[in-house]
Amino acid sequence: MRIELPTDEALTLARAQGVIPPFVRSVRVQGSTVHAVVDASQLLGKQGGLGRFLGGLAGDVPVAATFTGWADGVATVTVRAESRGIPLHRFMPLVEGKVREQLRAQGLPDGVVDFRTGAEDPVVAVDVRRLVASKVAGVVVTDLRLHDGVVVLTAALEPGVPFRVL
Repeated sequence: MRIELPTDEALTLARAQGVIPPFVRSVRVQGSTVHAVVDASQLLGKQGGLGRFLGGLAGDVPVAATFTGWADGVATVTVRAESRGIPLHRFMPLVEGKVREQLRAQGLPDGVVDFRTGAEDPVVAVDVRRLVASKVAGVVVTDLRLHDGVVVLTAALEPGVPFRVL
């Protein structure tokens, strides 16, 4: 089966379900890139200490997450964020903890999102197959793309496993 969902509709569904956290001020999609504005003070401010200081200093941060690929059930995006000329991936460990906390709050399994950092822009890898399997039985995602503002998902029914929402 193939599902095509314009990102405007996907964002409307995400907002209606409360999936977009309150520290995300705005979201739009252009091509294969998701552009968001994140309130760093709200994201990091509750951590205290260095997190609170950096969040207050950064303020609203424009973030660009570009879909870069799909392999073995894992979708990858490269994330670019900069505030006041400073690339924020240097502070990824502070952000990563808060993002993992939000994912747990949404009921997602640990390890479904992996943050790969280094000298370049960080890459976020999402194990889409595991994520879908945690919510729906009997479906295997075989491909995922974000192209021209449309999410294109291809999936197959898993032989011998009855379809059901978990």
